Amino acid sequence: MMKNLKNFMLLVMVGSLLTITTSCSSDDDGGGGTPTAAAGTMAATVNGSGFQSEALTSNATKITAGGITTLTLRGGDFSGNTIVMIINGYEGPDNTYEFDSESISLSNASYTEVDISNINNPTTTSWVAPYMDSGVAGSVTIATDDEENVTGTFNVTLRVQDGTETIEISGGSFNLEFTDF
Repeated sequence: MMKNLKNFMLLVMVGSLLTITTSCSSDDDGGGGTPTAAAGTMAATVNGSGFQSEALTSNATKITAGGITTLTLRGGDFSGNTIVMIINGYEGPDNTYEFDSESISLSNASYTEVDISNINNPTTTSWVAPYMDSGVAGSVTIATDDEENVTGTFNVTLRVQDGTETIEISGGSFNLEFTDF
């Protein structure tokens, strides 16, 4: 009886190991492919590392004032790292909006990274686009907008606010719920 139980446990452990090994791929850790955001979240590759927001800290808002609609997309993780995109002059889905330093629409993107290694004195670093003389630094494409959820994709190069360092956000996608004020 004990020998059968031992063999059974060995079989379960080997089976579990095979399942874990075969279900993992380089796409899961930002090593390639396009991240797909789960409902209520935003996903992207930030400078080669995977970013996945949490539904509790992610949302979309749409406000119209003076005949101009502004769409704000926000995805944050539990460490405080956040991607925000603001589209001024939003005209609905099936459109691509550029983050362009030459544009008068002033649509923009930002990424804020929080370093909590010193919990008593956390620091934040923010990167933005467009930045001076960047031209087109990236874009966001809205695929769907059904007044409850908005989905789409994005890519952007951002520059640190107080310097010249840039970061690349690629393969971004979002599936966000609208929040009412």
